[in-house]
Amino acid sequence: MFNRLEGELDARENALGLRMSDLIELPVELRKLLNWILRQKQVNLAQVNEHIGQGDAAAKALIEDAIRRGYLRQFEIRAVTYYRVRLAPRRTRGPLAGIWEMLDGKVETRAGDQ
Repeated sequence: MFNRLEGELDARENALGLRMSDLIELPVELRKLLNWILRQKQVNLAQVNEHIGQGDAAAKALIEDAIRRGYLRQFEIRAVTYYRVRLAPRRTRGPLAGIWEMLDGKVETRAGDQ
């Protein structure tokens, strides 16, 4: 049981997505882009290109970098590709947050089996 719990905690910790603490460590241009996309909710390549003003190749390079890092999600609506920031799941408060609820469920299940 504890191995399963440990595995779930590790999976949450390593989940893809942007954490606010990640923004600090990003290159300035990528940080600015992700902050802007967060405020816009979703954008397409033309909007990114217009926002950064450095040309189509630079916009594509920033987007591809963010996708590779797991920070952007790409999807299509009516044949137009859009991008949205993929936020990481919130971390629990401490490594064992929620463990009591999980253990209570196990105890109740075992008590019902007897």
